[in-house]
Amino acid sequence: MTDSFYSTKKLMQGLGLPVEKIHCCINGYMIYWGEDSELISCKFCNHPRYKRHNGSNRQKKNVPHKKMYYFPLTPRLQRLYASKATANNMRWHKEHNTEEGVMRHCSESPAWKHFDQIHPSFAAESRNVRLGLCTDGFQPFGQTGQQYSSWPVIVTPYNLPPWMCMKDEYMFLSIIVPGPRNPKEKLDVFLQPLIAELNHLWEVGVQTYDVSTKQNFQMRAALMWTISDFPAYSMLSGWSTAGKLACPYCMENSDAFSLSKGGKTSWFDSHRKFLLMEHPFRRNKKAFRKGQTILKGAPPIRSGVEILELIEHYGFKKVTEIDADGKNARISKNYRCGWKKRSIFWDLPYWKSNLIRHNLDVMHIEKNFFDNIFNTIMNVEGKTKDNAKSREDLKEFCSRPELHRDETTNKFPKACYSLEKDAKEALCKWLKELRFPDGYASNMGRCVDMKKHKLFGMKSHDCHVFMQRLIPIAFRELLPGNVWQALTEISIFFKNLTTTVIKKEDMERLEKEIPIILCRLERIFPPSFFDSMEHLPIHLAYEAMIAGPVQYRWMYPFERYLRKLKNNVRNKSKVEGSICNAYLVEEASAFCAHYFQPQVYTRHRKVPRNYDYGMGDGSEQEVKPYIEIYANELRQSEPHIDDAAIDAKLDQDFASWFEKFSMRGNHSSGRGSQSLGRGRGSQQIVRGGGIQQFFSGNNTTNVLPHSPTCTEDTLASPPLDTPVLSAIDIPSSSHSTPAGNVSSIPPTLGGTSDGTAASTTAGFSQSMPSMQTHDKIFIRPTLDNKQFIPLASRRIGKIFKEKLVEEGIKWSKVPSNMKEYYWEEFEKKYKWNPALLISVKDTWNHMASVRYNDKLGKWRKKYGKDAKPNSVPQEVWNK
Repeated sequence: MTDSFYSTKKLMQGLGLPVEKIHCCINGYMIYWGEDSELISCKFCNHPRYKRHNGSNRQKKNVPHKKMYYFPLTPRLQRLYASKATANNMRWHKEHNTEEGVMRHCSESPAWKHFDQIHPSFAAESRNVRLGLCTDGFQPFGQTGQQYSSWPVIVTPYNLPPWMCMKDEYMFLSIIVPGPRNPKEKLDVFLQPLIAELNHLWEVGVQTYDVSTKQNFQMRAALMWTISDFPAYSMLSGWSTAGKLACPYCMENSDAFSLSKGGKTSWFDSHRKFLLMEHPFRRNKKAFRKGQTILKGAPPIRSGVEILELIEHYGFKKVTEIDADGKNARISKNYRCGWKKRSIFWDLPYWKSNLIRHNLDVMHIEKNFFDNIFNTIMNVEGKTKDNAKSREDLKEFCSRPELHRDETTNKFPKACYSLEKDAKEALCKWLKELRFPDGYASNMGRCVDMKKHKLFGMKSHDCHVFMQRLIPIAFRELLPGNVWQALTEISIFFKNLTTTVIKKEDMERLEKEIPIILCRLERIFPPSFFDSMEHLPIHLAYEAMIAGPVQYRWMYPFERYLRKLKNNVRNKSKVEGSICNAYLVEEASAFCAHYFQPQVYTRHRKVPRNYDYGMGDGSEQEVKPYIEIYANELRQSEPHIDDAAIDAKLDQDFASWFEKFSMRGNHSSGRGSQSLGRGRGSQQIVRGGGIQQFFSGNNTTNVLPHSPTCTEDTLASPPLDTPVLSAIDIPSSSHSTPAGNVSSIPPTLGGTSDGTAASTTAGFSQSMPSMQTHDKIFIRPTLDNKQFIPLASRRIGKIFKEKLVEEGIKWSKVPSNMKEYYWEEFEKKYKWNPALLISVKDTWNHMASVRYNDKLGKWRKKYGKDAKPNSVPQEVWNK
């Protein structure tokens, strides 16, 4: 162990996880790196590099005005091959079985395969790394604090299998762009070290040791694409995502226009050109823009080579070049194009050959689409897309006289897509009382404003759940059929788009359906409803068909990661430094954890909160016998009760009855049904009171100790904050119930298929051969320690009574060899999963201390508080 924090930092530096601090211009024009590392002032704005010294004239260290943090990528990629926990998995993308036309991983996508065909030498080595890059800004001080924008750049490898890919421990923080201002187009300035390293990894590579094959190889790496929200899309690609040319696919072929009254850009009637040429919507002159038919086809999708040739033809410059801002602005204005700069990613020699270079973020598109739908239907003031200016624009561009202003009342009539007050109240009340399975979604009831009939504080995932799961249900009885159908179709589109396993024919079908869905929405909602977020879904199916499943290309995992980085800001005056230090510690600890023994607790080995300890989906079969018992009790108490009344009683009272039944001591369930009745999730089970609540969602209870689905290997440890234990007794072979002796014992409770009682030892050893040997009691973690404490405490008390060191001393004074003796005596009675050793021993040590000190209290009560133990010399006691 190290003796100081400084020596600990020195030790961590030897792990090969470096960080570089690079000085920056205070205005973000340049970084003092490479050929410019010796400059003392900015070559763009002439601002000095260092702060001016104040006070004495003695020599001081120069302090830069601003600095960025760069985490070299190469040693972090090499680290993946240095551990057996990840080395084999880095070849998974090449070695796993695939199915024709089915994509479960981006390695099965056409974009990946196209890259392999264009660069066969790179594809020949399966250990070469494919990367994705993401960036986004966040405010470390919240919305109400100081305005500060920090921009981390994150790189993640795609070689890993789905259960490891996109996880936090495999997201590498590469750059921290310093605040407080948003870098905008100047982001390329800070990406220079990363692009240079990526070029080196592509052209030369680095010698790397693979621990799985025990040999060296030349590791190379390639960047597949970037992931970002729509504003950051502009910063990375160089294409402006604002105005009439915001769509990076339609480009100059966009049909967006400005609303004369609202002043906003509208993408209304921009989707009929994507329909088949014979579709009747193309010739409709009334349902869309007045008097217009669409004869042209969809705009072609330009390749990377064509786009690079166009940028070079225009003459755009990189922002790292002198006088780039003024020249780029003039070119963009003269040619009236959407390009604003030459992106630094074009410096990668393979970038132009990628089919997908920058991904549209499904997460933000779906959230913004939902916000517009819900706020317009609920007519939320200030957020609805249906207002007075919208109706005036509707009169100008569309032929919908039923929505024009009433000249007599000077008011606008209610639209078919807007809810009445009673309907709003009913919907808000339904959302207020709505409950989801644990871990499925947050509590939406807290987001409902019953007075203003709106939602507030909805997270992106809440909008995701509402968009895909609730829209078809929530508006089924509240909206006209044509409106509900269009909303349901867009809901199903996003649901099918975001599935974890996609098929090529399904994506081709979605690509044909989405223009029809958007055209149906255009026939219902006003032109002001359709901004760029309502247009971009037209291209999402194409991206999924080319680049693979959405979950590898959206912002959800990165947004969660940014939240973790935000929580690491401890020193608010040094935002980037706080993030850097915390990241280095977490990175080193995660790497070292790969070499720990299996029983050692680490952050990445914590059991999930809802882990069911090996239980599958058989809980319904386990509870079925008790449903019969409950029904028999009802028939005995009420002989004339019918089946319908029994079903109603099951829905209302079964869960509460089962909890009481499981706690009785004279029935056939034994300790097993107690585990089922009071196990993990029992609070949610009994809260509703009925059989439906018992089986709803993911609130699964603990598996019975002798269930065939439970083995000792599946009993993992609980989270570190709840290392509590419970003892499990072997159920008796004969049981009875209040209703009389039970002739049939459920197979899941130790019975045989014919209903006879099986041998306890045989049935138990068949399912869990190592749970009970030599009369030991198996213990495992639960949320309730009331069962364990009396049993183990009595056992510890017996051990102390048999051989006590000496009365009158504290547990902390007991010699270590005697503590070890007590522990060995305890081990003779109990056994546990080896992975729980630390948790069990910590709990035992705490209980032993309590029990031993209780004996000290009794001794002092008997002989007096100042009574001297025999082991303490009198002279010491006098002092």
